[in-house]
Amino acid sequence: MPAPGIVGGEDGETGEVRIDGELVDPKSLHAVGNGDQVLLRTPGGGNGKESERDSGLKELDEVRGII
Repeated sequence: MPAPGIVGGEDGETGEVRIDGELVDPKSLHAVGNGDQVLLRTPGGGNGKESERDSGLKELDEVRGII
């Protein structure tokens, strides 16, 4: 379940785990071997309306390359 958005913003993204490109259950135990590729995408947080975001924080995000 994604993190709920705040201040009218959209919900965040959900995380996922893939082994050799195959989506797997992140709550289960998985055996991986030498050379297997494991991709772990962590969930994102919900966000608020960009128009209501503090301008100083928005500018900092731009400098950091986040937006």
